[in-house]
Amino acid sequence: MSWTIDHNAPSPTGYFGFTLYGTDGNILQQMDPYHESGYGEIFIPETIGRIKFDNGGSTDGIHLLINITKNGENLNNLYYCIDCETDSTSLELGRLYLDGDMDVPIDSPNVSNCDRTCDFVAGKRNFAKYTKHINY
Repeated sequence: MSWTIDHNAPSPTGYFGFTLYGTDGNILQQMDPYHESGYGEIFIPETIGRIKFDNGGSTDGIHLLINITKNGENLNNLYYCIDCETDSTSLELGRLYLDGDMDVPIDSPNVSNCDRTCDFVAGKRNFAKYTKHINY
């Protein structure tokens, strides 16, 4: 998984953390929320089944571009948000706005808006629609 600040967004830097889960539900990698102003990446040999993004409750919103790749192939279209804000223009993993007070959402295509935390799960889009209220 890699991420970079979306410099096309207003006030792009802010707090961001994540937990990656395997397909069996076990934690593969965890990063506590921290102030991100650039980019990063981690390498996980296992298949990621779920990603939970978290900003630790900060009202410093962050605008990110997220990518999941395996063997050079982008897999973003396999991950869908199950609890994003209703004003999101996309549920597919890619462009993410994460904020504790949602004061600077992007009103443009392909943005998942997340209030403090949100979960992206691997699967079909219809799966995400029907699991919105499941707590992991």
